[in-house]
Amino acid sequence: MKLNFVSIYEVKRGRFAIVIPARYVINDIRAFIYTDKNGIAYDSHNFAMRDAFKIDDDIAYRSKVDSTVYTSKKPKKYILRHFVETWLDSKVGIAEITIKQYRYDLKFILELLGDRDLRFFTKYDGVCFVQKLHGANSTRNKYIVMLNDILRCANEWHSLNISLLKKVKQVHKRKIAVEEDLRTTLLNRIDPHHQKIFRFIFYTGCRSCEAIALRFPFINWGHKTAYINEHLSGGKIVGGTKEGEGKEIGLAWIEDLTPMLREMYEQEIDKMGFVFRNKRGNRYDRTTMQEVYRKATKGITDLTLHHIARSTTMNNIIKKHGLQVGMAQAGWSQLKTVEKYIQIPKIRHIKR
Repeated sequence: MKLNFVSIYEVKRGRFAIVIPARYVINDIRAFIYTDKNGIAYDSHNFAMRDAFKIDDDIAYRSKVDSTVYTSKKPKKYILRHFVETWLDSKVGIAEITIKQYRYDLKFILELLGDRDLRFFTKYDGVCFVQKLHGANSTRNKYIVMLNDILRCANEWHSLNISLLKKVKQVHKRKIAVEEDLRTTLLNRIDPHHQKIFRFIFYTGCRSCEAIALRFPFINWGHKTAYINEHLSGGKIVGGTKEGEGKEIGLAWIEDLTPMLREMYEQEIDKMGFVFRNKRGNRYDRTTMQEVYRKATKGITDLTLHHIARSTTMNNIIKKHGLQVGMAQAGWSQLKTVEKYIQIPKIRHIKR
């Protein structure tokens, strides 16, 4: 079999191809396209430099070359899109909600890597993957950790030698509670219809995805509490919370929200439906929440909703009512989490 390597270069006037032997391939190559003796072209954009040289050596020094190694007809078990299904099946004992979140995150990873052959996954591919990630460093590291776990399993199960990715450097700064005047100013700048859900988030420390999914039957009017057992994820309402199981939160630790919720309940026709609805009568979505918050904070602050609402509220609850109440309200089970978000000196010396 004779292979003709094609180096595709990008120039200002367009793209053109130059046929060159693999031994002359240089660093600015973008992709490889090669044809067999019948003129059938195969795309091998995921080949690393060393793979190109290896193919060239095989052709030069061996009488027989195994074409299946270099053509697109590769075993499915090595293709990333198929391998992740095996990887998911190995996650035994993990909650269903976590598996759903894995699948949601994997969609984004597969969009970037596609049908990549894991046998030819190189360090350069990993660097390109990290460069394409967007968002905060914590979000980027989430995808990096997941891909590293997939690559680690591929190394163990198929005796591969794939280099793992390095995490993005991240500096954790403890969230300092903002002044109450700032939160009051933001609430006054929000449309009266949207004020209710933001007031709920600001004074309970509830996540926005949990407030969106709250329904009237889960409010205990007598005890002034609400049971959170659903949240918005991937555009759908799913069971559980980020911590896994449901949690009960108080409605009157900072400001008594029961009168506001009672008035909404009496005006609502669907007594079993969502507590908070947008102006069209439907449940809120992340896009609407982000747009309302962006308009309210424009020209005032660049702090996130999570910082102004959840972190500040938990700071205030712990200072007023103690550590146990604050941890229960937030759904936290470890002091490490409290120390990461809450401004409390010498947290390790506080006993639960």
